[in-house]
Amino acid sequence: HIYPCEDISRHLYYMGGVFPAPDIRTNIAVSFIGKFLTNNVHGALYGWLREEKGWVYEVDFEYNLNKIDAGWEIQIPLNSLEEVEIVRKEIHEKIVSALKNEAHVSQEVERRKSESVFNYQTLNDILEYAQESQLFCGAIFSEEHIRAFLDECKDTKYLMSVYEKYFSPQVIGEFVAVPDR
Repeated sequence: HIYPCEDISRHLYYMGGVFPAPDIRTNIAVSFIGKFLTNNVHGALYGWLREEKGWVYEVDFEYNLNKIDAGWEIQIPLNSLEEVEIVRKEIHEKIVSALKNEAHVSQEVERRKSESVFNYQTLNDILEYAQESQLFCGAIFSEEHIRAFLDECKDTKYLMSVYEKYFSPQVIGEFVAVPDR
């Protein structure tokens, strides 16, 4: 879908999916994949579009979860419809290649586990996390549980099964906002 918008100056390519709220294991895997692909230090999509192509300064990932459903979105600002078409044609190949790269996946899991330490730094952080976990998942998961779920993301076959169910071309939607000039 292409939609002209008066309030933008670049082409914005969106891809995403909506699905019933997943279990905590799947929730962590979906979030991991999105952040792994778009991370602005060594994310596969970011590296491809910024370093190889020189087209973007950021690739945004959003993931929202509630009791009923969940949804993720990747937003990529581009300069033209030609760039959008190239991205659409090549993006899934880049995603699959990244998810099958065991070394990079393992490195990202370790980085995310190190980062998770900051989720438990203050009593307020712990209580906030516990409240969200109880609200959205119906249970409170310890840091140890979360780290174990992250470790499962090192299994590239598992990541590919999550990709097929939540990220593959057959299950996602796409949208392009174009400048209305």
